[in-house]
Amino acid sequence: MSIYLSWEKIRLINQWAIGDWLVDGKRHYGDKLYKESARILDSEEQTLRVYKSMADTFPLLIRINNITWNHHREVSSIKKIKTLKNGKLQLSDEPDMEKMQELLAKAEKESWSVRDARKARDKRIFDLWMACYSQEEIAEKEGVHKDTVSEICRNMAKLPKSDKSYADFDLTLKGEDYDKEGAEGKRPLYFFD
Repeated sequence: MSIYLSWEKIRLINQWAIGDWLVDGKRHYGDKLYKESARILDSEEQTLRVYKSMADTFPLLIRINNITWNHHREVSSIKKIKTLKNGKLQLSDEPDMEKMQELLAKAEKESWSVRDARKARDKRIFDLWMACYSQEEIAEKEGVHKDTVSEICRNMAKLPKSDKSYADFDLTLKGEDYDKEGAEGKRPLYFFD
């Protein structure tokens, strides 16, 4: 058992080492670096791009060594939210390093598994959905596919399976959608009561 755990740590350390090597190599060799590296390492180019992206996002000095590369990956796509002049919120392209570090520190302090980190990500996705962000915006912010966002929201809201994306339903309330007999006057009719 301990031999397996040691091997697993070596594998995860290698993800960082390969990513760091690619960050440096990218500066010198450009995009052709991935093809040659994939051949040398007997790995997929896309996998190497992920390693490099992670090393770019988390330089050596800000990585938390007591948690895994996978913990870092779970939070790596968090972006800042900015407020526009009209008061609306918009997702930024800029990573929210403060939020990432906060979640990683919490993962370390509370001994979160990667599953716990994923649950925290799912909660963020659901909270954004409840705040009326589109699935495309959420997918972009969290670095996941739109179908993943749809599935997470469906599961967390305990909605039945459907071929139609929940973001595609028109839930706009019209005058006739209000219950005239509500105890406190008019109240919206809820579709999931």
